[in-house]
Amino acid sequence: WNTDTDRLSVAIEEEKFAPRAVTPRHVVQQQAALFDTIGMVAPFILLGQKWTQSSMVDNWSWDEKLLATVEEGFNKWTASIHLLRKISIPRAWDSPETVGGKEQLHIFSDACLTGYGTVAYRRAIGVTGALRVVFIKGNSHVTPKNASRAGYHRAIPRLELAAAVKATEVLRAVQHSVQGRFKDIWMWSDSTCVLNHIKDYSRNYKTYVANRLSKIHKATDNSQWHFCNSEKNLANLS
Repeated sequence: WNTDTDRLSVAIEEEKFAPRAVTPRHVVQQQAALFDTIGMVAPFILLGQKWTQSSMVDNWSWDEKLLATVEEGFNKWTASIHLLRKISIPRAWDSPETVGGKEQLHIFSDACLTGYGTVAYRRAIGVTGALRVVFIKGNSHVTPKNASRAGYHRAIPRLELAAAVKATEVLRAVQHSVQGRFKDIWMWSDSTCVLNHIKDYSRNYKTYVANRLSKIHKATDNSQWHFCNSEKNLANLS
């Protein structure tokens, strides 16, 4: 927290990333050393998670030398970590013009074959119409290598559904932290398939889909879900 500018940024201990990673053990140690509690740099962390996943293929072991492509890619990722110092967000949720106005919580979700994630923003509207939008929380996840065991079978709609579930988890976490203060909640997805599933109670879905829809219905109301195109989806990972 920079008290002069009242902005938040990620604390980086660059000495932890100075040694060159040459084994999966090094990769895991360095990737886990980037600590971001609110997901401010979640898309960047996802890249590191992908390299971590790539370091653990076939008959890997903790101290076996990495494949050349993985070693090069991961160490390029760690070499760019210092650039995260340039990223900061405002700490204050309101400006003087929006204090006492209306507030909305907007949560976006998205997925691709290699990962999925969510991001939440607070949108404040002052009595004079002044607007202020601030980042609240983000997260990202790599998709499991074994698609069949994980149940998504390399199907984008299933991954989009998993992302929507994560969005409801973010909603619960945010609401818990502020004692449920948000009343005007907007959930966003660019998947018409997922939105149709969420709003359709007439069909009997297979277990994977049914279980996730149950979690979504428990945490949200159908009217809170909206479509946004991929270009405007703030959780877009592509």
